[in-house]
Amino acid sequence: MREQFIFSLQELRYLRLACKNPKCGTVVVLDLMSKVKPMSDPERKTATPDRCPSCESLFDSVETSSIEAFRRAYQDLSTRDIKITFQSTLDRSPDKTLNALP
Repeated sequence: MREQFIFSLQELRYLRLACKNPKCGTVVVLDLMSKVKPMSDPERKTATPDRCPSCESLFDSVETSSIEAFRRAYQDLSTRDIKITFQSTLDRSPDKTLNALP
């Protein structure tokens, strides 16, 4: 059995970006609807930070560009009443469910 999740796109409002520095472990939570730019770099043209606010390690520029593109698409699509279905690629027995993140 394949699992399906049906929800409004607005329910996916926050994106978590984790620092890849093993000594840091900071997680930055980005509000996909926000257009506020990082206070640490007011000259930035995007709302996605380019470095970890704790250890100053740079985030991968390809990833931050992709996140910014996703943010723009999210902002455009979330203004519409669209229901999206996600289907797992894993077959699961009916008694098993996916655990939601806190």
